[in-house]
Amino acid sequence: MHDASRWAELERILDQALELPPGEREAYLETLSRRDPGLAVEARRILAASDATDGILDRRPPGPETLAPGADGRPDGTNGARASTIPDRIGPYRVLGVAGHGGMGTVYLAERDDGQFRARVALKAVREELASPFLVRRFREERQILASLVHPGIARLMDGGVTASDAPYYVMEYVEGTPIDRYCDERRLGVEARIALFRQACDAVQHAHGRLVVHRDLKPANILVTDSGTVKLLDFGIAKLLDPGAAPAGATIPGVRMLTPEFASPEQLRGDAVTTASDIYSLGVLLYGLLTGRLPHDVTGRPLHEVARIVTGREPARPSAAVTRAPEGGPRAAAPAAAEAVAAARGLTARQLRRRLAGDLDAIVAKALARDPERRYPTVDQLSADLGRHLDGLPIGVRRESRGYVARRFLRRHAAAAAGVAVVVALTAIFGVVYARGVARERDVARRQAARAEQVAAFLVDLFDRSDPYVVDPESASVTAFLASGARRLEHELVDQPDVRAAMLQEIGTVYQNLGRFDTAARLLGQAYAIRRGEPTTAPRDLVSSLVALGKNEVLVGREAAADSLLRRALALGESRLGRSDVLVGDVFQELGILHLSRRDYAAADSLFRRALAVRRAALGADHPKVADALVGLGVVARGRGDLPAAEAYHRAALAARRSHYGPRDPRVAESLLYLALVLHAQDRLDEAERLYRQALELQVAAFGETFQLAGRTRQSLASLLADRGDLAGAEAEYRRATRAQRAGLGPAHPDLGTSLANFSMVLRQEGKLEEAERLARESLEIRTKALGPNHPTIAHSLLALGTILIDRGRYREADTLLARSAERYAARLGPEHEAVGQVRAHQGLAALAQGNLAAAERFYRESRRILDRAGSADHLDEAVTLVGLGETLVAAGRAGEAEPLLRRALEIRRRRLPGGHWRIAAAEVELGRALLALGKPADAEPLLHAGLDGAANPRGGEAETIRRRAAEALATLCDREGRSAEAETFRSAAGAGRIGWSR
Repeated sequence: MHDASRWAELERILDQALELPPGEREAYLETLSRRDPGLAVEARRILAASDATDGILDRRPPGPETLAPGADGRPDGTNGARASTIPDRIGPYRVLGVAGHGGMGTVYLAERDDGQFRARVALKAVREELASPFLVRRFREERQILASLVHPGIARLMDGGVTASDAPYYVMEYVEGTPIDRYCDERRLGVEARIALFRQACDAVQHAHGRLVVHRDLKPANILVTDSGTVKLLDFGIAKLLDPGAAPAGATIPGVRMLTPEFASPEQLRGDAVTTASDIYSLGVLLYGLLTGRLPHDVTGRPLHEVARIVTGREPARPSAAVTRAPEGGPRAAAPAAAEAVAAARGLTARQLRRRLAGDLDAIVAKALARDPERRYPTVDQLSADLGRHLDGLPIGVRRESRGYVARRFLRRHAAAAAGVAVVVALTAIFGVVYARGVARERDVARRQAARAEQVAAFLVDLFDRSDPYVVDPESASVTAFLASGARRLEHELVDQPDVRAAMLQEIGTVYQNLGRFDTAARLLGQAYAIRRGEPTTAPRDLVSSLVALGKNEVLVGREAAADSLLRRALALGESRLGRSDVLVGDVFQELGILHLSRRDYAAADSLFRRALAVRRAALGADHPKVADALVGLGVVARGRGDLPAAEAYHRAALAARRSHYGPRDPRVAESLLYLALVLHAQDRLDEAERLYRQALELQVAAFGETFQLAGRTRQSLASLLADRGDLAGAEAEYRRATRAQRAGLGPAHPDLGTSLANFSMVLRQEGKLEEAERLARESLEIRTKALGPNHPTIAHSLLALGTILIDRGRYREADTLLARSAERYAARLGPEHEAVGQVRAHQGLAALAQGNLAAAERFYRESRRILDRAGSADHLDEAVTLVGLGETLVAAGRAGEAEPLLRRALEIRRRRLPGGHWRIAAAEVELGRALLALGKPADAEPLLHAGLDGAANPRGGEAETIRRRAAEALATLCDREGRSAEAETFRSAAGAGRIGWSR
């Protein structure tokens, strides 16, 4: 056995040999042979094994194709070439095949089968032909390192022992996954998702460092991502255990395996001591590749000494610059196409990716890749923390020294909610300066605008300074605290600069507006307008801007009369003083269009959005985001009018424009996703709609939290879709979350809450929870009436919900009155042929049917069908509701022959548009079965009735209860007719008591 000094000498020789190019290594070993033949022989054997390394952890874990039995039946996939060296068992493990050969061991795919448990594992054993005392000791050291690492992100050591020939082995968790870079590219993950996975890897590396273990070979092949999105760090075969008790901090035990040149740190390439800083450098290389699709240095295939010269002597390009840089040795003309391909894999254009990486990410990567280890991040945790702060919009540690940078990060973090606080003001001022410089007669305006910009900037910087004498702490300073501080100071500061004070009040008021704090917004916006109106030198543009901001706030709280007055004044002033083609006048058209949308006045809204679109396209260009805003308005109008193909086209165009301009995770993109989902939902394209609802909700909650106004609308739309799918429990859960968040964020009297409560009450009705359903429907009606007035079209929706619930409670006269009022309001605002009127007519038919008034029921159902057909809702689920009700009415009237084709049509629509097992399909099956039974077709009726009975097994209560009762009653009748008395009695007992009918 080697003594300690001889072992250390062997390690020194191996380290030197591994650093040499292959052509120089043989000469070195020849020299060694003349001095110490024994050492040379052992060094040659180990180096040969190292050169042949093909470990399980250097590539994707083998699948069945790589572990298939060879021609001789052995499970090694080598066709017998190495069959004789593969054991059948190692300890309690049955060997399934060879997964790879490491420098000093063989890795087997194995399975424990001793009766204790069954699990596939990766088993590594010392290769017997290389089992020198040195390698056995090194192998045991490796196993000890693995035993010290217990972390969910590190492939865990499960077992260990010795083979029959006393060679040590250990057993690792078998990880099936994809290298992290390939995983990201195959799934086209965005920058944020890539960073999130990278931070998982950082957490695992930090765990190893905390136990004095340096990995030394961090690269994509050793960082796998499972199908569930979990990162697993592999291959500590060349890891080093830092020994602070035996050597100075940072010293390591030299290794015996070749590093990976592309990911090796400068000190590794130079042969210097390896510390945790080397792993941080390798992580920097990995992050660079995940972000840019390329590595910092192109050293593939180069000899090690040349790699060392390049890496230690040349700073890599910044990630943002590397995106569009031509590959080394490649044609420059191909760079743009390559850049676009890389960016597309991250959901961006090349320009957007370059902008996304510039700044924070450039700085973070540069610090991780510093050539001097002392200049890198001191720990992996600090690298990960900076990435986390960047994702949260907080200042990162690398750039903390700049007070202006801290302020910019704070504003960027809240940009979507704040609409840019200072950014908007500053851009307005800068625009004024640039424009005025080109027009000599407006030189005084330029001076005033420049002075205002400087004062605004000074006010904001001072506001941050007062929050913290050194640097603002963004984690403890909430946006509302920041804004409240600014608003309080504006009560007594800048009084000698009224234009600056008004500008700041309006911007802070706009922030509160976008955060849903409408009362505070109204107060601040009102103060800004009062200041401007009282100053004789106020520019007309500023007055129009204030009126638009105030009018928008009134629209958002549902005070339509006040909103109309403010916006009409803004329009008159803007057209007379600025001209009809001015961008700000286009903004007035847009807000007036939104006001008319809230009134369901689609003709007026359409005209206003088209005027806004024309102004904005002419003044700003077709790609400007304000053009997308107008397209959104036109899409909402088209959906309201029932022109769903046009609505879809408008919303897809707006979504593409917003994604291009803002990036894929902006809240304005979420808004477009919501509107597009609503159109798809209306077309019964439920899978597509649900996916978009969930995407929109994720973005909205991430940006603003659950109480954000649009998040509430999205969640209640998702709940409505789940109800349409038949998932009433899921719908109820989403409605409860939506209404709870809306009460907290919007208050108890907001119209949006009224909408959610009305829809929620209809789900509760379907579940049979009639008392709570009635209470919420009445609350919805009260909220909407107080906020919007008794004649607002949305009142019709609450009346419809309450009327339908009262049918189920047996209060028919009250229900008739409410439904009639609902139809009148819809007809008065939307026209008598609107599909909303057709939907109410179907519910009026239900009420008449429940009272036994078959003539009235038939009249209402036929009118509903006619209206829906003219409105373009034929072949949709709404038509199926009417057809089922009309079919049931005709069967009750003894006209089953007329009912049969109607019910077959309803069943066909529902089977095509709803998921299998939906209770509404069961309803159509039961009614068709009852019609066929009445026509004397029991053989055709029975399977439908059984299918309906089974399909209504869930949900419990409500509509499904009625379906089960009607199916059981019909089956009892059928069995009686056929003399199956026992079965008839069983079905009769199962029928029990049920409700009157269903509305959809």
